[in-house]
Amino acid sequence: GKGPGKLVMEAIRKSFPGVLKALPCWAVTSLSARGRFPFRPRLFDLLVLDEASQSDIASLLPLLFRAKRAVVIGDPMQLKHISSITVNQEEALCKAHGLDEHLQGWRYAVNSAWDRTASRASTEIKTLLRDHHRSHSDIIEFSNQNFYGGKLRVMTRTATLVSPDDGPAIEWIDVKGKPVRPRSGGVINEIEARAVVQVLEKLLVAGGFDGSVGVTSPFRMQADRIQELVKEHPTLKGLAEKASLAVRTVHQFQGDERDVIVLSPGVNGDGPKGALTFLRRNSYLFNVAVTRARAKLIVVGDKAGAAACGVEYLQKFVVWADRVGRAGAKPLDPVTLGPDYPEDPALAPRYPAVKDLYSALYKAGLKPIPRYPLDGIFVDLALVGGPEPLAIEVLGE
Repeated sequence: GKGPGKLVMEAIRKSFPGVLKALPCWAVTSLSARGRFPFRPRLFDLLVLDEASQSDIASLLPLLFRAKRAVVIGDPMQLKHISSITVNQEEALCKAHGLDEHLQGWRYAVNSAWDRTASRASTEIKTLLRDHHRSHSDIIEFSNQNFYGGKLRVMTRTATLVSPDDGPAIEWIDVKGKPVRPRSGGVINEIEARAVVQVLEKLLVAGGFDGSVGVTSPFRMQADRIQELVKEHPTLKGLAEKASLAVRTVHQFQGDERDVIVLSPGVNGDGPKGALTFLRRNSYLFNVAVTRARAKLIVVGDKAGAAACGVEYLQKFVVWADRVGRAGAKPLDPVTLGPDYPEDPALAPRYPAVKDLYSALYKAGLKPIPRYPLDGIFVDLALVGGPEPLAIEVLGE
């Protein structure tokens, strides 16, 4: 009277202690654990939960039950789990069942497994994984300053990055599109979508770029429209596999990366107000989108519209992209420099003391070069041309 599935699971439960001795380390998804391990307390010495910000609390509990100790790894500035109920629905359920306010930390719709564990862990047992190895420094440094409080250390080896050109790591293709809200919600920007396809043509068809390419948008309808246009394109659809070309929403791109990411924001200052509110409330979407790119990030959208859209981080990114584009990757010629630090906004230092040091060095008969590019990062000041080139970093006031 038992099906083969039940017989197999019974055999697994009986033999699992012996299996663990032979195979002590297991990697599974949280949802597949029920079909892999017996539901037995303290089965494992250690549970390591990765991407905890994407896990809901309920999915974590059966895993904790099976473990003696746990290490929880997550990034609160990345995407949360997608809740099947809204905040308002959950509030109504809590009220209907008399759940106290002290249970707020367990609320499913707003708290991830990371939120719950991080709130209960003392400072002494928290470790910041601050070394970043994926993205070009000009790309990750925006997120570092705007989302991570400048705590990351950029360790990316620029020489290993695969870029389609020698230009800046961030490029903005200015397109005056018109975002509209379809009946099913979201945003479609047809002009912007077609401009994205033109960028892909330039990269993959005309340029023959042999690295990997991804296209993303915070809006599902926009990503779907770009995907349709790529499938209709006579050449691009044949190159998709070679370039590992993926057209996805930001949610779908979580955990993935490409050499080049093409980002379609979809909105400008004249777009649907609901779309701008959505972006304003979900800043982590932009953080995830930007950090999918390893070597180059190409933004296709209305630059002036983004600069005036009222979404603070997007407005800041317009300024950042301009700065990166203007500074470029080539060092300044010391012959063109004078006794005062250049006033170019693209060369603005992190600390005012850099300007004072520059002037003092120049007065001493030296020729310091500001914001000197060095293996993907920019050194505050550099002295070159002599027998011992010197990089100078100013780490405060």
